Parts: sequence; C-alpha cells; structure tokens
Amino acid sequence: MSGMFLNFCECILKFDNPCVYSTPFIDSDWLKGLRKNHSDVSFLRSKNLVYFWGYGTEDPVIKDINDVEKVHITENEHPFIISKMLEDKILQIFKTQYKDLKRNHYSNTWQIYANDSFFNDEGLSIKRCITLSTYYSKFKKKYIFAFTIGTQLKHHFLWNKEDFINNGIACADLKGVEDVIFANKTAIKRYIEARGKSILYNETIRKSNSYSTEYDIINKTMSWLGKKLEKCYLNTGIMIDGCKIKYLPYDSDISTKILQKPKRYYANDVEGNIGKYDDQIKKLKPYSYLSMKKSIKIIAVIPKIYEGTASDFLVKLKNTLINVFHITNVDISIVLTEGVTLDDYEKAIYDRMFENIDLAIIIVSEAQIDLPIKKSPYYFCKAKYIGQAIPTQEIQIEKLRTTTGLPYIVNNVALNLYAKLGGTPWGVEKTKHLKKEFVVGIGSTVDSNNKAVMGIANIFDSSGKYFVGECIPLSGYEDYSKKLEDAIFIQINSLIGSHSDEIRIIFHMFKSPSNKYEIKALENVINRLQNIIVKYAFVHVGYGHNFRLYNNNGKSNLDKGYYIHLSENEALINFVDRGSIPLKITVDNRSSFQDIYYLAQQIYWFSHLSCRSYIPAKKSVSITYPSIMASITEKLKQIDGWDYNILQKVGEKLWFL
Repeated sequence: MSGMFLNFCECILKFDNPCVYSTPFIDSDWLKGLRKNHSDVSFLRSKNLVYFWGYGTEDPVIKDINDVEKVHITENEHPFIISKMLEDKILQIFKTQYKDLKRNHYSNTWQIYANDSFFNDEGLSIKRCITLSTYYSKFKKKYIFAFTIGTQLKHHFLWNKEDFINNGIACADLKGVEDVIFANKTAIKRYIEARGKSILYNETIRKSNSYSTEYDIINKTMSWLGKKLEKCYLNTGIMIDGCKIKYLPYDSDISTKILQKPKRYYANDVEGNIGKYDDQIKKLKPYSYLSMKKSIKIIAVIPKIYEGTASDFLVKLKNTLINVFHITNVDISIVLTEGVTLDDYEKAIYDRMFENIDLAIIIVSEAQIDLPIKKSPYYFCKAKYIGQAIPTQEIQIEKLRTTTGLPYIVNNVALNLYAKLGGTPWGVEKTKHLKKEFVVGIGSTVDSNNKAVMGIANIFDSSGKYFVGECIPLSGYEDYSKKLEDAIFIQINSLIGSHSDEIRIIFHMFKSPSNKYEIKALENVINRLQNIIVKYAFVHVGYGHNFRLYNNNGKSNLDKGYYIHLSENEALINFVDRGSIPLKITVDNRSSFQDIYYLAQQIYWFSHLSCRSYIPAKKSVSITYPSIMASITEKLKQIDGWDYNILQKVGEKLWFL
C-alpha cells in the first residue's frame, strides 16, 4: 500500500464488567514500596487514589493495604486505566523477546533495546531501539484505544575515559559522569575519526536512519504485536478483539486535512503571491516600510586576519539591505581587532564609542563558539552592546568562506538584521476576528547546572505581528507565577488601550499548564483587567511524543501542513517535507476557547513568521522565540556587569535571533 501512514494501531476492545481495586494515596515512598514488593501487580496513581490490578486474570492479594475498594471501570470514566493495562500487556510480550526495557519519563514512552549491537567496534555499541507508547483519543462519548511504535538508534560507549586516553583520544572536554563518557555527537565524531571508521559509520547510519527503513521496522513491529494481542485479555472482563493498522485517512472520527500555507503581506497590506520571498520584499517593500528608519549605522568588529573575507561580505550585505529591504542609507564602519582573544575584542569595542550605532556585527570563528561563556568574545560583545540598547549579529568566518552558499547566507543575515533593527519583513494571512486576540508564547531554558529556569513571555497579535518580548527575570518555579502574571498584565493592558469589550488570549506553551503557575497567573490577570471579558486557550506545543508519519512507505516527501485530528483536544501538524515527526498540539480542557482546528492553523501560520530564515520554521515562532530568548538571556547572566533590566531597552526588537 502507499499514501500517508501514521504509526497508530487501534485496538478493538470488548468489555464484560471489568473491575480493579483502589486505595487512598499516602506518599511517593509508600507507592514505590508497593511496586517493589509486588512485581506481579500494576499500580497507577490518579490524584488522591491509587488503582491496582494483577497482570493476569487473578485478583491481586496485597496484605499491607487495608483500605481497599473494588472499582467497576468503564471507558468513559477510566480510559487512563485501560490504556495502562494495554501498555502492561504489550510490555509482557516484549519481555519474552528482549532483555533491556527502560521507561523514558520525559516523553512518557518505553524504550525496548535490541539484544545485539549492529555496529561492531571495540569501544562503541549502536543498538536499534523500539519506542512504545499507548494512547487513547476521545470524540464525544466514544473512545479509541491504540498503541504507537517508533524507532531510533542508541549509541553507547563500551570504553571508559581511561580507554579513550590509552587509545590516544582526547576526552578532557567531553561530557560524562565519573569514568563514563556520554555518546553525544561531539564524542562520537571524535571516536569514529580516531578509529578511522568515518566512512563505514556514516554509511551504516545513513541506511539505518532512512525513512523507508524506519517505516519497515515500525510496520513489521506493529503487525507482529497486533497478532500477539488478538484475543488476549488485558484484565478480567477486557479482551482485545482485534488490532487495525491503516493508512490515512481512517474510517473513524480521526480525520485529516491539508492546512493551506498563509499568504504573506507587505507594505500597505499588499499581498505577495509571485516569486521568491526575498523578491517579494524587494518588489513590494517590507511590511513595516512606512515606519522603519531609512538610515542606519552598523559597526562590524572583525579580527585583522579575517578582514578581506569579511569586508567583501559586508559589501554584499549592505547592497541587500538597500536593494531588498529599502533602507536608503546604510553606513557600515569596521573596527579591527589585533587578535582573536577576548581581550582583543574588548579593547576594540571600547576604543570605539557606542553612540550613534543601531546594530553591531561580530565576526568570530567556529572554535570561539565552543568557548566557555565567560571567555567568549561573542557573548561579551553581545552583553556590552545590548547594555547600550544595540542589538548584535554573530557571524562565523568559516561560513563566509563558502562559494556556493554565500548568497543564501547574505539574504538570511540581512533578514535577521532587519528584524533586530525593529522591522517586520512581512505579516501573515489576516483573519477578521470578532475578538481582539493576543498570542502569548511561554518558554524556558536550563542554567549551567542543568536546572530548569523559567519564564519568558512573547506577545503577538493574531496576524503574527511581534509586539514585545518581555524577559521575566529568570527564576525557579517559586516566583514564576507572580512574575508571569505581572508581565502579561502590563503588556496586554497597554496593548488593549480603550478596548473594553471582549478579548481572547491564546497561550502557546512548551509544557502543559499548571494550576499553580500559568492558570493561576491568568486568573489574576483576568481579575485585574476590569470590565473586560477574557476568553482564553492554553495550547501545549511540542515534539516530545511517539507519533511518526510516513508517505509512500517512507519513500516520498510528506505534505507540508498535513493535519491529523487525533482527539477532541489533540492534533498533529506536519511542518516539513523531509522528516517523520509531526508537531503535536494539545488544547487544555480548562480552556474557555477550544477550537482546535483554529488553533492548529494559527500555530502552522506562525511558523511562517520566523525571521531566522525565509524558509518556514518547524515550530511556531511563539514557541521558538521565547526559548531562544531564554537561552541567550541565561548565558548573558554569566558576563560580569550584566544587568537584566537593560533588555527592556530592546524589548520590541528581535535582538535574540
């Protein structure tokens, strides 16, 4: 068969008054003890109760639980229990064939490792890994239960640090724990090159990672599991009557559609519909042409050893800003550094005053990118210039030495600069909304200790116009809610002006919303926005799931904008033609606005607003922008003399691109 294929195997269940047991939840240690002492019983916590049942058809006997109730389970009231029973049954089947099974708590999937490595080398093992996740979808009162199968490759070093050193491979800068070296891209590349096996390795990975190979493995595994599951009992009273693997669209409530890409609009709201995007800007003028400065001054900080290559590039960049983006006067001044050390860059930028500069370009090398933050010329220059409300653009000299790709680089850098200067190159399709609508993007990052830090809020209007990026002082969860509340209230209150009827706030989030944080913050914002009716939606947007999508058995490109309505509140959207992982969106049930198709289309359209490239991004900018901003802000905090409050001076600009 051919066509679009989703790794979704529906299980047809028959029910005959199934039952489980429940007991009040005490604490985490108590629950861990139960799981340790009763390996033949499945325990599932839901709020203040713990449900449990035997893996077989016999009732479990647990002497150390006194307060027990028998619970009759149904699809409508206990779908999470049925889905967990299906997971248990599938894992039992896998355990008959495979020895190594691990749970990935971040993506809520199981990883089943092949018993043997398919890349045989003394110090490196590569195993095929099957990923498993069960799923249930709801349409009105009807439930669909299914499992998904994915596949990936897992690298693992058999050598420790001492082995690396004894074989002449430097490892002091490689990440790891004690004697263990993590098999990340940097470490693998160094190992393979040192072993002289780059060609063999690259060819092996190319074949093993091809989409057609992935499809074959997934399809065969799903078919094998489906046959094993037929007529099996998940528990007394629940039997799997059959399993269905089908190409899209399904003959069920799960529907598909192609989302149309948005139209782009330029100066005076003129629609661009012919030619490349940069040609459209050149012909029709940028969206913000009327309000944009027509004269700008740029400073370029360049080591002397890069002067010739960088100067030629700057000439092309200047011509692009003038001819494509219609900036009448572009003045680029060059400041040369004696060398490539941090001291050289510091001396050069302080020798030249900061006054009357709109933007700074910093030329660095690839080697400098990997330097620690406090020794990085790029982050030092960025911190010092932003301290004077001057955005910066980092460019690696190696990229300017290319011959075939230089026009592409010039175009993208010019686009980045225009956005960082406060310009809007284009707007996306306009829809006449009955409500005044704002989109709030929330992101996060991790600090140098790999600890999660929160909270960035970006505000857009419904057409994607970037209003402001407010960096909440990055913090732990203890004060995240209050700071998020204050940031959203101040921004939206200033944007709605005299509008006092009804507004809509759409949250695009990297995580599921929490009553303690995001929902609490919004409730307080609504209370502070007096006499205004607020409709709102919390939308979790991410790639951390087990769904995979293939076209023509993995041999053909995917359709961009392919939309799969998985459930009443969940959908998948494909953003790229080459790939297999669609974006998943989940509309939180606590939202007062729940039109999932509308929200999916909005997220897809927002991917066409990225000013990092003319090519649409793999995610909505409402998610990517906050995450990038959070990451860079966290790094800038490590520069001596850095003050978060100076970002307020460039809040309306895309300084972080």
